[in-house]
Amino acid sequence: AIGRETMQPIADFLDRNGREKPFFLWYAPYLPHQPHDSPPRYFDLHRQRGAAEHRIPYLASISQFDDTVGELLAMIEQRGLADNTLVIFVADNGWTPGTERMKKNPQEFAHTHESKYSPFEDGLRTPILIRWPGHTKAATHEQLVSSVDLLPTVLDAIGKPDVIANLPGRSLWDAAIGTAKLADQPVFGEIYPGDASSLGQPSRDIAYRWIRDGRHKLIVPHSQQKKTAWGDYLAETALYDLVSDPGEKINLALKPEHTGKVKSLMLKLDAWWTPGDDSKLLKPGP
Repeated sequence: AIGRETMQPIADFLDRNGREKPFFLWYAPYLPHQPHDSPPRYFDLHRQRGAAEHRIPYLASISQFDDTVGELLAMIEQRGLADNTLVIFVADNGWTPGTERMKKNPQEFAHTHESKYSPFEDGLRTPILIRWPGHTKAATHEQLVSSVDLLPTVLDAIGKPDVIANLPGRSLWDAAIGTAKLADQPVFGEIYPGDASSLGQPSRDIAYRWIRDGRHKLIVPHSQQKKTAWGDYLAETALYDLVSDPGEKINLALKPEHTGKVKSLMLKLDAWWTPGDDSKLLKPGP
């Protein structure tokens, strides 16, 4: 119940470890995950702001989470640790409240089909924030980045960029400290059902692969011996122009004028990973 009920275990951890040795603190509370049962003051805050009724529980949970992040940063600052602490904020998926209530729990609103679990932007696009007082420069970067960039970034920040060879991803550190602009690069990803049928063999469960390159995004479904891919998000390859169609409603893949773009993105996606032979992939440890 850390975060939802108390922050004391974090304070205790910092008191035990903060000043004596380097520490790693992963704050991952069950917020703003359901149940959306934040204290009434958070609901009142968004009612007063005129939010739609179905959005209020989620917004209230986000506000509660935001306050706990503020508490965490205050703990670090009060102990004199802020100038020697790298803070990274990430989220694991998008979540958009729908207007329909959950059948198993009518007190809660279900998320939209296009958000959590889906290969669409509403389920994939999340922020990465980096803060280290005296080092990072406040800025907004529009270039595409991925969570696989986090480890190279941290290693770069602590002066150990080459300690692990052949890492996927790239360091974001020069951009974070304002000494260089991020180059435009595509980002890749895949979607799976919640449970793996066989660890270390992702080809058996892959449901969707996708690539985002500039304004275009290609999504490739994989049926796994079913009529449609898991989740029923797409039945065929889809190409979207996210500038003119941010809601991913207009599939351009079958339009003749976009054949070249589909082919070029597919080549990049297949070069990144083509399902089939998983023998060369890293296997889970014992």
